[in-house]
Amino acid sequence: MYSLVDRARAVEAVRAGASAAEAARALGCSRRAVATWCEAAGVRLRRGRMGVP
Repeated sequence: MYSLVDRARAVEAVRAGASAAEAARALGCSRRAVATWCEAAGVRLRRGRMGVP
């Protein structure tokens, strides 16, 4: 289980332009977990290699 602080850091990284995979690697969790946290926070994920939605 990840703390709320860890989850917030991952969401903030995505909000700042990181991909879910990059944020997940930094935290040591799955990309899907980061995606779920971002969805709950209303943050859109970057898609594709260049971040094109």
